[in-house]
Amino acid sequence: RFAELVDPSQLQAAGFAPGPVSVPLRTAPDLYLTPGRTLPVDLRFRAPPGPVLDLAVSRLDVSLSDIFLRAVPLRHTEPSWPIALAMRFFGIASPPIEQAWIGVPPILLSGQNELQFRFDMRPLNRGDCVAVPADVRASIEPDSSIDISGAHRFTLLPNLGFFASVGFPFTRLADLSETALVLPDDPEPEELAAAFDLVGRMAAATGLPATGITVLRASALARAEARDLLVVGTLGRNPAITQLLADGPVRLEGNRLALALPDAPGRMRELFLGGPSARERDRAAAALAAPPEGFAVLTSRESPFARSRAVVILTAPTPAGLTAMVEALADPTRSPAVQGDLAVLSGGRLQSFRAGPVFERGALPFWLWPRYYFGDQPLPLLALMLGAALLLSWPIYRVLRNRAARRLAEGSAPETRG
Repeated sequence: RFAELVDPSQLQAAGFAPGPVSVPLRTAPDLYLTPGRTLPVDLRFRAPPGPVLDLAVSRLDVSLSDIFLRAVPLRHTEPSWPIALAMRFFGIASPPIEQAWIGVPPILLSGQNELQFRFDMRPLNRGDCVAVPADVRASIEPDSSIDISGAHRFTLLPNLGFFASVGFPFTRLADLSETALVLPDDPEPEELAAAFDLVGRMAAATGLPATGITVLRASALARAEARDLLVVGTLGRNPAITQLLADGPVRLEGNRLALALPDAPGRMRELFLGGPSARERDRAAAALAAPPEGFAVLTSRESPFARSRAVVILTAPTPAGLTAMVEALADPTRSPAVQGDLAVLSGGRLQSFRAGPVFERGALPFWLWPRYYFGDQPLPLLALMLGAALLLSWPIYRVLRNRAARRLAEGSAPETRG
């Protein structure tokens, strides 16, 4: 209910063109719905009573984080004259509360969104000698609601876009109780500042303090096997970075990062399940070879300790690089550029790449598996169709062949004469 998200007094609007009524909508960005479905908003509102508005042009505009969704008329069309006459005769008035259903596409939800309602009310022209009331009021009803119970919690990781916007998957639990922050054994002030800035941004996204987070030194990494890992440190100072990147797409070679090429099974898996192209890998390798001045890397992969657990690593050759990356993540004009599983900051420019495989986080009911696995993968779907055609054609071929053999046998049998 909207009353659970905002104070009911903030759902009021005054004047013919008031500012938008905003309802914060914070949720983890791992909502999964089948294609074509939306999250329903049961919108209930009150428009000014009486013959004040020009109902032909007055409306309520609904947006999600400045993305227009729908325009709702402030009043429904009046019933035809026999029904209207009967309603007046029996003293039945139109309900004061209007209702509309709005669908919110889940792809628009980034974690920190706002539902915005803007009343656009036009006064009714009642002649030059009739004053237009100035103090008109409208409101969104507090029992309006948005229903996310029909969505499944499922997504593909790594997705640094989720991390840059709301700190997901660490913020899946608001107190970060399944998160471990891994620091060097002797962290420098810049490394601590970068780590605290990241944790503070995640706490701001959830609205609660990060009281459940576990802070570990690199030497105690084994204690965090069942957690999502946030690792911060400069190259060469945090041994956990070397250990966690050992068999990943981005590896530490000496005192620099490099891109590892996939082996033959990896290339076959990417052919059927999707993966980065050779051109994408070349661009990522060139970005990792940039000069160390002002250079920083944010990368993510599946944890080598536990399935479906994520590792996010922030590292740089110098402490200044860590500070520069944190500042870029806090900049709303630059943070949307952080995507995929590898983000490289060099010379003040952010570049993002998909360098390795993805993994699943969450669960789907079994009847959605075919749609999910074959929805955007034409090669496996084609192989499945060919296999099904072969399986079906073989018994049909055998049946038709046996029937043809019987007919031939019956046709060649000698006729009996009476």
